[in-house]
Amino acid sequence: MSRQDPDFSYFNEDGKLVTGAAATVHEIYTVHGGVAEYNDYIGETYIKEFVREHSEILQRGIEVESRRKKLRVISNDKRKLG
Repeated sequence: MSRQDPDFSYFNEDGKLVTGAAATVHEIYTVHGGVAEYNDYIGETYIKEFVREHSEILQRGIEVESRRKKLRVISNDKRKLG
């Protein structure tokens, strides 16, 4: 599902294509079980997509922060010993 262009079209039991508001209502209430569950699904999807797209940047930031913490600990120990 693309967040920019959600298409909830489906074929009903009679084989007819259902689109528009009817398809959206079907998606929210039948597939997801209600508005709250649908909103949870959208939020979860957004977070997963964000992490997937930004994981490399986030990982680099974590590595830099980790190196900084290690350097601080080592430099503090040397001052105490010296």
